[in-house]
Amino acid sequence: MLVALLLCSEETIIRTVTRVFKDLGVEVEICAEHQAAARKLEAKKFDAIVADDEIDGATVLLEAARELPTCRKSVRIILAGGPTAVGAAFQGGTQIVLYKPLSLERVRQHHASPSLRQIAHVQRTHLLQLLLERSSRKQG
Repeated sequence: MLVALLLCSEETIIRTVTRVFKDLGVEVEICAEHQAAARKLEAKKFDAIVADDEIDGATVLLEAARELPTCRKSVRIILAGGPTAVGAAFQGGTQIVLYKPLSLERVRQHHASPSLRQIAHVQRTHLLQLLLERSSRKQG
């Protein structure tokens, strides 16, 4: 089973992300602060790391994750609440930006077919490639 780490303390976002990932067959572990999330990242491999930019240390966590052996190939997603510097977020290791407010439909559209469950057997690098291609098509 795929596993995602969600760094967030806002209950509505937690419910939305957890519901969509659960529908895709992805288990979600939740942390409300970046130190606890960092400890989990050092101890366990995660297929995706989702961080709310309103949490102190969220972007630093995503940047550090790409250097950890357990998370080097993880898909890194930031939940942006406002005028987040997208360039800086991408330079810091973020691969996908989802803008708040989140809705079930918006998150589902971003993770439309093929679902994570369908591609669970594919290497994480292919997962990243599929997500980035889908993100590019949505922006174009």
